[in-house]
Amino acid sequence: LSADLDMDLKDGKLAGVPAAQKLGGGLKKVWSGAPSFDPLEFARFLLLAQVREGRVEVKDLQIDGAEVGLIQAKGFVNKDQTLDLKVNTHMPASSSGMLQGGAGMVASATGPIASSLGGDAGQALPQDEKNRVVLSWLITGPLKSPTVRPDATALTNAAKVAAAAATAAVKAR
Repeated sequence: LSADLDMDLKDGKLAGVPAAQKLGGGLKKVWSGAPSFDPLEFARFLLLAQVREGRVEVKDLQIDGAEVGLIQAKGFVNKDQTLDLKVNTHMPASSSGMLQGGAGMVASATGPIASSLGGDAGQALPQDEKNRVVLSWLITGPLKSPTVRPDATALTNAAKVAAAAATAAVKAR
């Protein structure tokens, strides 16, 4: 069996999805103010995937909502019903501003969060082009009870890119 799966849904919610529940729990561990992901309310749910020989390749999954920000995922759902996904959570702008900015807020907020994600306590959290904090996760294991853990490699790579961009901006001035 081979098929393309393309979905583009507007204004809905997902409830009782173990991966979303675990992702929400993972976010709560690093920041108590993180939104709940059950139910996961969205303004847009986009899925581009391909099914081949019982394996689903998630080429692009985007869940966008006011409370959760933007969730992006790529990876696989294997025929043995295990997950192997890389997920980026772009926190809502209001949360990102509180996490990244404000006098004295950077050291008190981003240090512990970066540390809990496997990064350096002194590094800033990565941001996207809309200045939303981006946290990266790996979701693996059984579909019914997956494991969610921070993607420390993605955090480190994002920190290097951010540092290079900051250096270039200073040099440009």
